[in-house]
Amino acid sequence: DHELSVSVLVNIATILHNQGKRDEALKIREKLAKRKIETEESQLLLAQSCLCAGKLDKAIEALEVGFELVQANHPGRCAMEGCYYQEFGNVYRKKGMFKEALKMLKKAQ
Repeated sequence: DHELSVSVLVNIATILHNQGKRDEALKIREKLAKRKIETEESQLLLAQSCLCAGKLDKAIEALEVGFELVQANHPGRCAMEGCYYQEFGNVYRKKGMFKEALKMLKKAQ
């Protein structure tokens, strides 16, 4: 089952990420993105891996794709939207874009 295999890969990447094996997790998440497995969750996870790897522009790209999916699939405010604002804030802070980071972190609340 295609959906199951995607779910399993996402879970494996998350476990590797949590174990500190961030390069391995990033490879799996990038592979999922290349296969056009674009869900709100997978894009957020890819962004988090990119942030940890210092690939900040790729993190922003993944966040933008995922945020569009959130807005398209969940009209009105949802919990996932707050997660995205939080992650945008984290990436912007890491890039030294403190004004933008603060704006996003305030939206996350």
